[in-house]
Amino acid sequence: MNLGQTGLSSALFFMRGDDNWKRVRSVVTPAFTTGKLKAMMASIEGIADQFVNNLDVFAKSGETVDMRKYLGAFAMDVISACAYGINVESINNPNHPIVVNAKKILSVDSSLSYAVSVLLPPIARLLRLEPFDKNAIKFFDSLTKEIVNERKRAAKLATNEGKKRSDFIQLMIDNERNDRDFDSDYNSEEEIQELAQNSTKKQSNQTLSEDELTAQGILFFIAGYDTTSASLSHVVYYLSQNKDKQQILREEL
Repeated sequence: MNLGQTGLSSALFFMRGDDNWKRVRSVVTPAFTTGKLKAMMASIEGIADQFVNNLDVFAKSGETVDMRKYLGAFAMDVISACAYGINVESINNPNHPIVVNAKKILSVDSSLSYAVSVLLPPIARLLRLEPFDKNAIKFFDSLTKEIVNERKRAAKLATNEGKKRSDFIQLMIDNERNDRDFDSDYNSEEEIQELAQNSTKKQSNQTLSEDELTAQGILFFIAGYDTTSASLSHVVYYLSQNKDKQQILREEL
């Protein structure tokens, strides 16, 4: 597929399977260990609580609710928090810049440039067509750079770290500072020792460029938004049709 002139071609799912892909994957993979995912749960729990509060209104009034809409907002909030450390509360702030620009990238319309980019990539490249909204990608590029610079400034000025952030960008910054937490859920003790010994040698290969970091952040939305909201919507629908299973689920939880 033709990905245009934006940095989205640096996203892990869109890269060619060469050494550069292997380098990016080796940098990104440790962000998804069990320990790192558990650290993100605090943010997700807060968003889940807000999600329940939003539904309480419908529970009390007995009104019909479009669960896909609310679960889509839930997915958008979780991705924003886990990728950028920002809680956008999209159901109450539908015009938040992150929500607006993410939806521009996620919306697949029947535009000629998109169709040609998918069906006839060589021609799309020749015509320099853009399948995705360039302004939306520029927004995320600026947002990522702003967050990275702010975090680095804060790290220099802070006398102590206090409560350390656990979002994706922070993990990549820590990796760049060679302050990587070798998670026991991901590596054995022998691997941890070997990684520690080789960390200085590999430091130049264990960082992402600004374009690569932006692309992985956008990839969170592409890979996680529709898949999560659609799956949860189906789960809720089937539970509503099989009320006896709801109690089984509660007991299991």
